[in-house]
Amino acid sequence: MSRRIAGLGALIDDVDAVLVDQYGVLHDGQTPFPGARACLETLAARGVPVVAVTNSGKTEEPNRAR
Repeated sequence: MSRRIAGLGALIDDVDAVLVDQYGVLHDGQTPFPGARACLETLAARGVPVVAVTNSGKTEEPNRAR
């Protein structure tokens, strides 16, 4: 069954972990999207593991910094 949600916050109590694509979900290549950082901080505070994936050719540290 599918349902429309306003954001990840609507699902936060129903997930065991979150998998996100870095580029296009967390940022546009330069600037974080509104609410992305706050969402990650909320997930971390609740102990929800987050895995960010990317097909970037950069190494881990530049991707973490973005």
